[in-house]
Amino acid sequence: MIFEELSKTTKDMQDLQRKISIQKNQDEQKATDNKFRMILVQIDKTIDAIEYLHSNMNVNSDDEILASTVSILTTLEESIENDVAEKEKVDSADKSNKSLQTELKKTWPKQFEQLTAFTLGTLNVIQGINPEKVSACINRIQAAKIWDNNLNQFQSMKMAIDEAEQLIDSLGLDDEIKSFLSKIRNGKATLEDIFSADDKILNWIRKENLQSKMYVSLK
Repeated sequence: MIFEELSKTTKDMQDLQRKISIQKNQDEQKATDNKFRMILVQIDKTIDAIEYLHSNMNVNSDDEILASTVSILTTLEESIENDVAEKEKVDSADKSNKSLQTELKKTWPKQFEQLTAFTLGTLNVIQGINPEKVSACINRIQAAKIWDNNLNQFQSMKMAIDEAEQLIDSLGLDDEIKSFLSKIRNGKATLEDIFSADDKILNWIRKENLQSKMYVSLK
C-alpha cells in the first residue's frame, strides 16, 4: 500500500516538474519574443531618424552605422524558426543594437553642432530683438542635442531651424550687419566695426535697443 502511494506521489511530482518545465520554457519564449519586437521597433525608429536627417538636413550617413543596422535586421530575420524567435540570436541582436545606440549618441553631438552652430549663434546675438520667439526656437533646437532615437525630435529641430531662418530674414539685415553678427559669433567683433564711417552698425544697435546686451572686453 505504502509503495503504491509512494509511486503515485513520485508520478505526481514528475508530472508537476514537467508542467513547471513547460511553463518555464513558455515564459522564456515569451520574453524572447517580446525582446525581438522591442529591438525591431527600436531599429525601425533608428532607420526613420537616419533617413529623415539624410533626406531633409543633408546629414551624411555613416557607413559603419548603416552596416550595423543591416546586420541587426539580418540577425533578427535569421532568428525566426518555426514562427518563434531563437533566444541566442535575439540576444546577439539586442547586444548589437545597444552598441549601435551608444555609437549614435557618441557621433550625433558633432553632427548637431555642424547643423545648428550658425543658426544658434545668430539667435543668441539677436535674442534681445524678439526674446520670446528667439528663446522658443533655441529651446526646440537644443532639445535635439542628445540622440534620443526619436523622429519627432529631429522634425521639431528642423522646423525650429526653418522658423529661426525666417525670423532672421525678416529683420532685413544687409550684408554689413550680417558680417558684424558673424564676427560677434566668432568673438572677432571690435569697436572699429561698430564705429564705422557711416555708423550703420551703431545705428542698427540703437534701433534694436541692443546697447545693454553688448559688452566690451580687452584681448
